This record gives sequence, C-alpha cells and structure tokens, in this order.
Amino acid sequence: MGPGRDGEDDGIARSPAAYLKAVGDRSGGVLAAAGLAFLVMLLAGAVSLVAIKLSFPNLGSNLTPFSVVTAMAVLGLASLGTPLSFGSVDVSVLPLGTLLGIGLGFAWAANQQARKRQGAFPGALAEGAAAGLAFGLLCFATALLFRLCSEGEGLHAHAGEALLYGCAWGVAFGVAGAARAHLPLRAHIVGLGASLERRSRVAFEGVGAGSLMLAASGALAIAALLVRAIAALAVGSLPQSFGWRDAAASLLFSLAFLPNVVVTIIALSLGAGVEIGGRVTVGGRTLGNLAEYSLFDWNGQGARWYLFLLLLIPILSCGLGGYAAYRNAHDKN
Repeated sequence: MGPGRDGEDDGIARSPAAYLKAVGDRSGGVLAAAGLAFLVMLLAGAVSLVAIKLSFPNLGSNLTPFSVVTAMAVLGLASLGTPLSFGSVDVSVLPLGTLLGIGLGFAWAANQQARKRQGAFPGALAEGAAAGLAFGLLCFATALLFRLCSEGEGLHAHAGEALLYGCAWGVAFGVAGAARAHLPLRAHIVGLGASLERRSRVAFEGVGAGSLMLAASGALAIAALLVRAIAALAVGSLPQSFGWRDAAASLLFSLAFLPNVVVTIIALSLGAGVEIGGRVTVGGRTLGNLAEYSLFDWNGQGARWYLFLLLLIPILSCGLGGYAAYRNAHDKN
C-alpha cells in the first residue's frame, strides 16, 4: 500500500508500534480538548462560588481547600443543567450565560485540536464528538467522586444527569468547534445563505428578516434591562446595606443569567405569561409556588403603565425586519 496523507504508510503497511503511536496521538488530542473544557467548567464553578460567597459572606467559612474544589466541581456541573441534591432536596438551574462561556471554551479547544490535526472534515467532526463524549465521562466521574458533607447531609450532583448533559453539550460544542476549523463561521453562514437564495429567494428574504428581528429584539431587551437598572439607581430604591460585595455579586449573577433574563423580557413584550419563583423537590414531592406575570395579569394585579413600553420591542424589531425584507425584495409590488 502507498503512503497515507501524513506521509506514513496506511494501517496495513504501518508497523504495530507506529499504529499505536498514531492512535495515541489522536486519543491524546481528544482527551486534551475534553480536559481543557473540563477546566473551563471548573472555572465557571469558581466564578459561581465567588458570587455566592459575596452574597453570603458567612457561608462556608470553615471550608477546606479540598471542599472549595469540590464546591467548584459541583457548581460547574450545575451550570450544565445537572440537578443538585442536598439530603432529600433536589434543585436544578440552567444559567445560559455560564453555559455559553463553557461552550465557547470547549469549542475553542476542539477548534485548536482540529487545526493541529489538519485531517479530513468527517474525521475532525468525529474527533470533536469523541471529545464531547470524553467530557461527559469526566462529568460522570466528577459527580461520583465530589460531594460536600455538612451536618450529615451531602450536597452532590446527580451522576446520571451529569453524564447525559455532559455528553449532550460536549458533543454539540465539540462538533461546532471542529467544524469551524475547516469552515469559518462567517463563511459557513454566507454559504448557507447563498444556497438558500438559489433555492428560494422568498425563503432567503424571510430568514434574513427573521434573524434581524431576533437580533433587534435581543438588543432592545438588553437596553430595557439597562434602563431598569439605571432607574433603580437614580431613585435610590436599593437598600442602605447595598455595598460593593452586593454590586459585584449582582454583576456576576447578571452575566450568568443574562440570556435567561433577555428571553424573559422578550416573552413579556409579546404578551406571554412568565412564571417566577422557585420549586424544590423534597422526598419526591415538589414544594414552592410560582407566580405568573404578564402585561395583562401581574400576579393578580394590573401591570404598571411603564411595563407597556415593552410593547415597543416587537413593534420596532418587526418593523425593522419588515423594512429590511421590503428593501431587499426584487419585486417590490
């Protein structure tokens, strides 16, 4: 058999030692990408731990260094959507901002590995998926090994869900990062747009206008959030005890949950109801109340007048998208 793409003989002519070395190099790259993504997840858990510590200074004052690492690991798994258990109480949360940060770190690691390998596109995607599966196994092992114990109760992440969410998010981010190494994101989007335009000009204009509407809605929702924060500072509605610790914790939590809040604001602007509150599962029973808020029923009361300004979000974004579709249309009649 002739030489392969890397200048070496293929699997039949290659010696066993060379073949094992090639397999080791490939698996080593996969494990390196998964390990780097795992470190990014631990960093996300550390940021969450800092935010919680700033909000509750007396919490965990007697933690050992190993307990701190354990808390980082547990909170990192929680950032993926893994439920946490404290005794008989189960809690789950999904901070989309933190998850996005983990995803960007994972995609970067998979991208660097794919660039280093310079293999074929299907092989790069397979390695990205393999890195995601390895990341899921790391999450599974972390959930089994790391748990906090306090007064007979243990705080830990569910191992089954850690494996499921770790593999699901890991494969998605790993494949995305590996694909970007062969086809940059902008070029990929332009290529998809050109292909759609060749098939259907109407569909192309509709997708473009809809994307513009979504982007404008997100920007206007962030602007509304900033206006609300500035108004709260201007009227002095913050408590007297609000200090730099509370400000720093608020900033970290805002970044962690910013996409969640933006989606909530957009939903409210469209007239949809949003349930706000907290529920925990204790011994198989769900406890806690969720209050429903909308522009038509604000938890049993009428919404304040300024909340109706949120209607400007769909009006402006849809108007902008419609104008863009009209401007780009070949037949304006």
